[in-house]
Amino acid sequence: MTFGDGPDRRGHARVLLGSLAMTTHVRNLGVPDTPPRPPAVPKRIIHDHDRFIAEAQRNAPSSVDLHGMRALEALEELDRHLETAHLAGLERIAVKHGIGTGALRKAVNEHLADHPLVRRLEPALQSQGDIGVTFAILK
Repeated sequence: MTFGDGPDRRGHARVLLGSLAMTTHVRNLGVPDTPPRPPAVPKRIIHDHDRFIAEAQRNAPSSVDLHGMRALEALEELDRHLETAHLAGLERIAVKHGIGTGALRKAVNEHLADHPLVRRLEPALQSQGDIGVTFAILK
């Protein structure tokens, strides 16, 4: 029996289910009343831009304190704060990295120097934290 020949004298037909070929009795076959539904496409969540801006403005950080963090953790935290500050329309953010060995300060300054949201860096005055603080001027 080949495909498309119709049922044999016992009522069996050869059918193809995807890439699987099988033989079944015609009483097991039927034509659906309605065409099969295409698989459901998950709805995309559409975020309200104005809501994001308003939330960022309410929670806008004017500074971020990275004291005691390891470089990778500190840079992730810094990026979150920069994004929120940028959305809120802030012009600058104070990055408090501390003095310590200088490793965190170096990592932060290198990261900020190439960051797409940062226009330039400014050192803090002695009254603002001196070398333990760097100001990121945002675009």
